[in-house]
Amino acid sequence: MKIIELTSENIEQYLTECIETQTYLVSDPKTITKDQFRATAAADNYFIALLIGDRIAGLGVMNKIIHPVRSNGYIDNIVVHPDFRGQGLFKYIMDELEMKASQWGMYSVKLTCSRELVQSMYEGRGYQEKIETKYYEKIL
Repeated sequence: MKIIELTSENIEQYLTECIETQTYLVSDPKTITKDQFRATAAADNYFIALLIGDRIAGLGVMNKIIHPVRSNGYIDNIVVHPDFRGQGLFKYIMDELEMKASQWGMYSVKLTCSRELVQSMYEGRGYQEKIETKYYEKIL
């Protein structure tokens, strides 16, 4: 098992498997595009794949949210392929992303999670639900 960073230099090698793995996280697989994966790999974030042998077992992204007062990491897109679930791989992905946030000097790590099963996994890692926070989004 190893974790690699997905970058613009290596994304093509992993693109098909990334897309297949991502389909297990989204409700509409038609929203997944090769160009979006390429853009994520080229962006100023930390995009990782957890490999077991030569297969992608999981994916995760840590984004930088830079502010003048307090910068935060934002975890996004954690997915473990169904063939590898139940093996504790979520922990390895999260450990790696949190370590990167710490290396970047982030004040905190934030995320949004609507799936109840996964919420308890985050809470078990020390994440606290911020009840007073309202999440807003505008689709452009």
